[in-house]
Amino acid sequence: MKLPPQAMLAFSIILALTAIAGFGYLFGKGIIDTLNDDVQNMPPEFSETYVYIATGLAGLVGGLVAAGFNQSLPPELTLTITSPLRKRITAVGSFIQPSQTPIQWREWLAVIYVAVYIIFGVAAIVLWAIEGEKDTPVLVKNLASVSFGLFLAIVRSLFSEP
Repeated sequence: MKLPPQAMLAFSIILALTAIAGFGYLFGKGIIDTLNDDVQNMPPEFSETYVYIATGLAGLVGGLVAAGFNQSLPPELTLTITSPLRKRITAVGSFIQPSQTPIQWREWLAVIYVAVYIIFGVAAIVLWAIEGEKDTPVLVKNLASVSFGLFLAIVRSLFSEP
């Protein structure tokens, strides 16, 4: 049974929002728990499953953002978008969602993905630097490591033509 195009579109948007919400929740909890660990004087512990799922989402979200920043715009959008930043955001959105998705939805999804990924990635890097090796849980270190590597790819893309 094949779903109607509108149902597939709605499903893909819901799936994209679920992925970024899951990423935000899992790492948000990890970062907040790490910031609140002064009472216990030891880093919070997360189950292996929690760390694997969260790290998988970090790779997915970060990979989509980094790869999207390095994509060329679809030909039909190249002439209509003049701002270099908007070109990058639109490229990320076009990478996350299929071309059947209205451009506004793709751009909003891209803004959400880019903002959430950069905020949480930078927070993890700074938190690891401040808390140190001993007081930072593996969850936060994983996000910091993945983010640092993918930030390099994102920054590199800013120096090339979208």
